[in-house]
Amino acid sequence: MRNLTLTGTPGDPSLTVLGALRRWVGELRQNRLLIHSLFWRLYLHRFEGSAAGWLWVVIMPCVPLAVYSTLQTMGLFSASLLNSGQDLPRAVYSGWGILFFLSFAEGLRLAAGTLVHHRREIIQTGIPKMVLLVVNTLHALGDTLLRAAALVLIILFFRVAPHPGIAWAPVLLLALTAFGFGLGCVLSLIAVYYRDLLNILSAALSYLFFASGVFIHIPDHDKQPAMDLLLKFLHWQPLYIIVDQSRELAFGWADRPWALACSILFCFAVVPIGLTLYYRGESLVNSHL
Repeated sequence: MRNLTLTGTPGDPSLTVLGALRRWVGELRQNRLLIHSLFWRLYLHRFEGSAAGWLWVVIMPCVPLAVYSTLQTMGLFSASLLNSGQDLPRAVYSGWGILFFLSFAEGLRLAAGTLVHHRREIIQTGIPKMVLLVVNTLHALGDTLLRAAALVLIILFFRVAPHPGIAWAPVLLLALTAFGFGLGCVLSLIAVYYRDLLNILSAALSYLFFASGVFIHIPDHDKQPAMDLLLKFLHWQPLYIIVDQSRELAFGWADRPWALACSILFCFAVVPIGLTLYYRGESLVNSHL
């Protein structure tokens, strides 16, 4: 337990958002070599010993996009999916949604499970918890970059001409990953006390996968009051707005750029808020690990 006390900064109820950001930047600077070493081992070498080795690092994140593109090529889907007057191959439409949704979902899932899944390393070595949180977020970013490269190949294969707005895609992907990281920092502390939270989170993300515009544009109203309220909620959640509007921005028919801009700001704002709550409560979980 002596090592474990080194992994937590003292809880400070008066810690400000700016103070949390300064502490985070300082921690990253101080542990940059350790972060690099752990990322190399836990991400790039995680399939070491298997026959394919490094190939699995590339293959595994791209499986969903490869499956949808193959099914499209085999003719299982209709040739196009009509949205807002635009014809877009189903593989491109769904692939874009999968890329953006998973950039959030993987970042959130990996961050939220960090302290529980790396409990042994934290206790035995006293490794800073934030180092592991950052390494897991880099894991999510690495998978996102590989999926993005695969989606570019799919777009070229189906000869789809993107709009110049596609240049905003890296910023939008980073915003969703930041959203997942900020929220995951807080949930990682709660999961130490209530480990069922990780199962609940997994179930919630499975639902959101189909309720975030990944496969289809969700209508914003319905005749039934209860369903109308649910649809309005879905339409105004930042995840849906970025998934849906980023695709429309990339292919030239975005109709809510102001909502997209507000969602980006919200996603990045979650990071300092999440860090503040995390640093205020980090030391409290040591006795429960």
